[in-house]
Amino acid sequence: MSSPKIKTIIFDLDGTLSDTNKIQSAAEAEILNRYGVKISAAEIERRFSGVKTSEFFRELLRGQDLDIDGIIEEKWKKVINLAGKNARPIPGALELVEYFGGAGYGLALASSSRQEYIMAVLNKLGLVHKFKTITSGDEVERGKPDPAIFLLAAQKMNARPEECLVFEDALSGMTAAKRAGMRCAGLVDKSDKREYPADFIVNNWAELDMVNIFYNLN
Repeated sequence: MSSPKIKTIIFDLDGTLSDTNKIQSAAEAEILNRYGVKISAAEIERRFSGVKTSEFFRELLRGQDLDIDGIIEEKWKKVINLAGKNARPIPGALELVEYFGGAGYGLALASSSRQEYIMAVLNKLGLVHKFKTITSGDEVERGKPDPAIFLLAAQKMNARPEECLVFEDALSGMTAAKRAGMRCAGLVDKSDKREYPADFIVNNWAELDMVNIFYNLN
C-alpha cells in the first residue's frame, strides 16, 4: 500500500531555517557556566539541540538552590534580543519555504523555542507571513524528542500525521517527527557520524532532490 499524499510541510526553526542555534547555545553555555555547570556551546548543540530550555536547564541545574525560572527568563531575554538583531537564514532555507509554498502545500512551523523568540527570528528573516500556523514550545508540556509539538502542528493544519513532511536539523527533532508518524528530511553536518532517523539526509538544503522527494512522497 502506498503512503498517503503529503499535504503539509512542517519546519523547525533554529538550525533548520535560521542560524540561531549558535546564538542560543553560546548564551546558554555562558549562563550555565556562571552557575557552575561546565559545558560548552558545542556540547549543548550536540546534546540538547531541539530540546526545551526549561527541560535541560532543570536537568543540569538540579540540586542547586537557585531561581531556575529566573535563570531561564534571563536566557530568553538575552537570546530574543540577539536573534532579533543577528539571525541569518540557513543556506537554501528561504528557497525551500518559497518552493513548497509555491507548490500549494500548507506550511507550518513547530519550534521548541518561545513564541516571542520565534516571532523575532521570523521577522528578521522576513518569514512571518509564510506560515499558516506557528506552534511553540510554550504550547506543549514536553519538548522534542516527544512528538507532541508536531502532532499539535498537524492538528492545527487539519492534517493527519502521515500527510506531513517535517524539515529538521536536530536528532531530537527528527526522532520526534518519526514518533509522530511523519516523514522527515534532516539537515546534518558532514562531520556528524551519528545515526539519524530521517527519511532523507542531506548536508545542505540545496542537495535535496525535489523530483526524488516528490516521487517518493506522492
